[in-house]
Amino acid sequence: MNKFIFALLSLLLPAFSSSAQTPRCDTLPLAIVNSNILFTTSDWSSFGDYMFTFYIANNHATQGFAYPQAKIDPLTPLPSGMTVSSINSTWAVFASAWNPGDVTEVKIYYDMVGSIPVDYTVSFNIWINNLQPLLSDSCAFDSLYTINLNPSTAGLLTENVESRISVFPNPANRAIHVIGTGIKNIHSIEVLNYLGEKIMTENFNAQNRIEPIRIDLENFQPGIYFLSLYENDLQLIKKIVVVK
Repeated sequence: MNKFIFALLSLLLPAFSSSAQTPRCDTLPLAIVNSNILFTTSDWSSFGDYMFTFYIANNHATQGFAYPQAKIDPLTPLPSGMTVSSINSTWAVFASAWNPGDVTEVKIYYDMVGSIPVDYTVSFNIWINNLQPLLSDSCAFDSLYTINLNPSTAGLLTENVESRISVFPNPANRAIHVIGTGIKNIHSIEVLNYLGEKIMTENFNAQNRIEPIRIDLENFQPGIYFLSLYENDLQLIKKIVVVK
């Protein structure tokens, strides 16, 4: 009898455990665009002292969401005196409407009493909420993220130069998004074909830009192109691939 019960439990337990698993955001499909999540001083002092910033893409072909929310779930202790800002109410709303293909910046603010110890690292998961009708509750991303909040070698606000401006997705078919902390300074974008011929130019008001720059690719033929980004007197070139 004991062997029979054990065999029955071994068949039932996988079913119970799978139903209890946390829904994965990656399967919806949503994506963290850039694995380099930044921890910086707050860009809005009344919201908090510090903030985590990162970009999330809605890669679903047809489904949009209203007022999606994000939160960071620390798996290791935060520094003493550091708490999520009340402006977030735990969850931070990061878009009023999140349409298919949209890439949106998320900012999660924290208050701090005291100072952050040097080389203090925190590991965490990222959760998303308000995903009806695809999901009635929240989901989590597969990745575990670890960030040094106060690096001894480079200072708190240091970021990798390569991550200042990114292009997502790449390859792309419908549109690309230019994202990153450097986009607020971009005043002009040119698209060139593989022969170096200019096929598109867009000029921007670069002051305090916070939204990703979207470039429509519907009229582009498949192939290799070069994105020339102008930031004051600097020029940054990114290769992009258009597929259909």
